Amino acid sequence: MGNLRNLRLVQLVNEAAGVRSPDSNEPEQSVLGALMLDGAALRKVPELGVRHFALPLHRQIFQAILDCAEDDGAIDLIIVADRLGRNGAPDAETVAYLGALAQNTPSALNIRRYAELVREHAQRRDLIALAAEVAERAPRADPAELRAEIVSRLSRLEVPASTTPIRWDQLAGKDAPARQWAVTGWLGFDHITLLVGTGGIGKTLLAQQLASCLVLGQAFIDEVPAARRVLFWACEDDHDELWRRQVAIAAWLGVGLEAFADRLRIYPRHGEPNALVVAEGGSLRLTALVEDLRLQAQDAEVVILDNVAQLFGANENDRHAVTSFLNALAGALPGKAILLLAHPARAAGSEFSGSSAWENVARTRLYLGSQLPGEKPDTGEPTADDQRFLSRRKANYSTRDWRRLHFRDGVLVPEALDTRGGLAGEIRARNAERVVLEGLRTLASKGVDVTDGRTSPRYLPRVLEEYKLADSFRQGELAEAMRALVLAGRLRKGQVGRRANRSPKEGLMEVA
Repeated sequence: MGNLRNLRLVQLVNEAAGVRSPDSNEPEQSVLGALMLDGAALRKVPELGVRHFALPLHRQIFQAILDCAEDDGAIDLIIVADRLGRNGAPDAETVAYLGALAQNTPSALNIRRYAELVREHAQRRDLIALAAEVAERAPRADPAELRAEIVSRLSRLEVPASTTPIRWDQLAGKDAPARQWAVTGWLGFDHITLLVGTGGIGKTLLAQQLASCLVLGQAFIDEVPAARRVLFWACEDDHDELWRRQVAIAAWLGVGLEAFADRLRIYPRHGEPNALVVAEGGSLRLTALVEDLRLQAQDAEVVILDNVAQLFGANENDRHAVTSFLNALAGALPGKAILLLAHPARAAGSEFSGSSAWENVARTRLYLGSQLPGEKPDTGEPTADDQRFLSRRKANYSTRDWRRLHFRDGVLVPEALDTRGGLAGEIRARNAERVVLEGLRTLASKGVDVTDGRTSPRYLPRVLEEYKLADSFRQGELAEAMRALVLAGRLRKGQVGRRANRSPKEGLMEVA
C-alpha cells in the first residue's frame, strides 16, 4: 500500500484483490468501517463470520475485531491495529487503512444492511464455486450421483437471513450479545416502547427531557450508558412552545441551547398531516411520510414519536391493523430505540386505548400519572399536585419499576436525581460495593468470568443482574460501586482463564 492514504488505500485493496468493479468490496469495507466508528455495533451482526469476507485482509481485520471483543469488549482502530500487529506497536499503514475505512463509512447505523450484503456476496461466491465444480465434473460423473451431491451441497449453503433459521451449530461456544439500552431498563433498542398518559399530564415534556438527557449522555430516570442522537416528531406542539420548553430543560441541565445542536432534532409538526398509515377499502396503506421518517432517522439512534392519535389513521381497536402499523414502524427504523406516545381510553383505570395489540407488540409499556396505577407508593403521604409517577407497567426485558417526579421550574425532576446524598446515600453506596464483591465471588465460584468493559456481554453489573445477584441495585449504581472498588485497589484486571486457542483471557478479579 506504500504511503498512500484514505480513499486511495481502499481502492488499492480492491485492485490487489483483482476486483475491477469499484463497489464490489464496499459492503465489507462498510462493515469494518462501521466497527471502527462504533465497536458496540458488533452486537448487531452476530450472524456475521470471518468466512463471509472475500478479501484476506478483511478476514484478518474482522478476526482481530472478534478477538478484541472477546478480550474486554474495547474496539477502535488503534486497538484493532495493535491486535493485527501482535507486537504492541500499531503499524502505520494498517492504522491508515483502518482510518480510511472509517472515514469512508457514513455511520454505524446501517451496519445490519452492510452485513446482509456481505453475506449475500458470500453466498454468490459459494454458488459460483459449486457451479464451476459441477461444470468441470459433469462430463465424467454419474448423473444421479451428481444430482444427489448438488442437492446435499445446496442444502448446506447459506441463504438470506430473512429465510434462514437460527444456526445453533454456528453459535455454539459464543456469547450471546448483551441487550442494549438507551435508558437502562426503560428504553431499549430494536423494539418499541409505549409511553401512555392522559392529556396534559406531561408526556411530551417528559419525552423532550428524556431526549435532551440522551444527547448529553446524562442520567435521567435511570442510567444512560452512552450519548445518543435523537429524532423527535412533535405532532401536537409548535416551534415556539418547544423552544420555551427547551429553554427550561437547558437551564435544569446547566447548559446552553447550543449543547443540543445537531444531536437533538425536533420537528414541530403541529397542523401538519402526520398519518403514517391510513385505512383504505378495508386495508391498511402506508403513506409517503414513512419514507420521510426513515430518511430523517438515518443518523438517529433514538426516535420519539408524539403521538399515536396523529400517526395512526386507522381503527385503534383493529388488532391486525395495530400489529401491522407497529411492525411497519419497526421495519422502517431497524436497530433504533423507538418511543411512541399515546393516550389511555376514557374509562376509569385505563392504561392505554384500543386493542390489546398496542401492549402485546410493544416490548415495554410505561405509564405517566399523578399516582401509581391502582396504588400509591407511600400511603401515609398526601398526594401533591406537582408530582407525577412514571411506572414501568410491562417489561419483557426488565422488572416492573416506578419513579416519582416533581414539576419544578418548567421541568419534571426525578426524585432520585433531586437528592444530595448524605448519610443515607453513603450507606447505600457502601452496600452496593458489598453486593459487587459478594456477587463477583459467587460468579467466580461458578466459573463465570466478568469484565469492566461496558460493551462486553461479560460486563460485571449486567452479569450480576442476569444472575439475580444485584439485590435492589440498578446497573448504574453497581457500575459506580465497581469503579470505586477499582480506584480503591480492591478490584483489578488480570488473567481469568484461557480462550479456545489457549491465549490468555483477561477479566476482573478481586485483589487478595
